[in-house]
This record gives sequence, structure tokens and C-alpha cells, in this order.
Amino acid sequence: MEIFIDGEPVALTCDDLEAALEAANGHLSPTGRIIVEVEADGRTLTGEELEKQRSTGGVPNRLNLQSADPRELVIEALEQVREGLVEAQRHQIEAAKSLQRDDAVQAMDKIRVAVDRWQDLQRVVVQTGSLVRKDIGAIRVANGSVEDAVVALADRLKDLSSLLATGDTVGLADELMYVWPGICEQWERTLEAIITEVNGTPPTIYEPSS
Repeated sequence: MEIFIDGEPVALTCDDLEAALEAANGHLSPTGRIIVEVEADGRTLTGEELEKQRSTGGVPNRLNLQSADPRELVIEALEQVREGLVEAQRHQIEAAKSLQRDDAVQAMDKIRVAVDRWQDLQRVVVQTGSLVRKDIGAIRVANGSVEDAVVALADRLKDLSSLLATGDTVGLADELMYVWPGICEQWERTLEAIITEVNGTPPTIYEPSS
């Protein structure tokens, strides 16, 4: 099996795709880079197809692997969810105004989009630590930590779900209009703190701007 990483041949002796990927990750480990794209005999393998090839012992003749610095991937993802945070804030305010006009249908559509953005944020933040091998949850932000902010967000989303389930449109409108803007501000600071930490810039205690 011929193995190339970022276009350069590497001397790795492997019996199958699974072994090749393990060996390639080991080869890259000192650099801190990870494999992000797998091409076997000219065909890019992703998702279920990649897992199938790994589990069934696929043996390509030529394996082209692309690597990346996980910090760059994480920062890109964090910047995307930060943009999503702005979108969530806008949809939340618009949903609150729609509820105040008794336009529940439009409000629900906007709430759905906002919740999707918050769930994207949760997923990226949770995955960040494992990718960059840092204890992201321990980063201090104002009077708490990233872990505190993650737990608080999950609780707030549960509260939002409860208001939706009970049909309390007045309470829902107030929650979106007066409570969630503060949560957005907190998470703007939190994301900035995480990005700073991933970039390796000390310190790890971040206070809100005055």
C-alpha cells in the first residue's frame, strides 16, 4: 500500500486501511496535526463509507491523506458558532415580538432556528477540548467557568422547552426578550475566552468588558 500525507510519501508498513490510519496518526502525533481527509484509490471516503472500509479491512493500493492543525479547525468552528449566536439573538427577539402580536406560527419558526444555533454551539464547545487536548471546561469567564456556562445553557434550553410545551406565550415572550439577550452576551465572552485559550494566549481568566 502506498501512503501519502499532504502529498508526500511516507514509509509506513500497514496491512489494511484501519492500520494505515492508526499509523498515519501516530506519524503525525509529534506535529500535533490530525488526519481530516481520506482518499483511497482516487475516491474520497467519508462517514459511513469510511467506517465500513475501516471495519471490513479494506486494502487500497494508494492512500492519500490530508492533515490539518486541529486548532485551526476548532477556531473556524468557533467563529462559525459565534456568527450563529448573532443569528440566534436576532431570531429570539423577532420571535418575542411575534408572540406579542399573537403570531405564534412565525414565532415558532424563529425559535426553532435559534435553538438549532444554540445546539450547534453546544456541540462545538463540547468537541473542542478533545480536539485540542485542553480542559476547555476549566477556563474562567467572569465569575464562573466554561463548564458552568455549558450547564447553565442546558438548563435554560430546558426552561424554554417547558414554556413551549405549556403554551405560555407571555412567559415565553418575556424569556426571549429579557433573559436570552444576557445569555447571548455571556456566550459571546465565553467563545472569545475559548478562542483565546485555543490560540495559546494566556491568561485563562477572562472578565467581561466594562
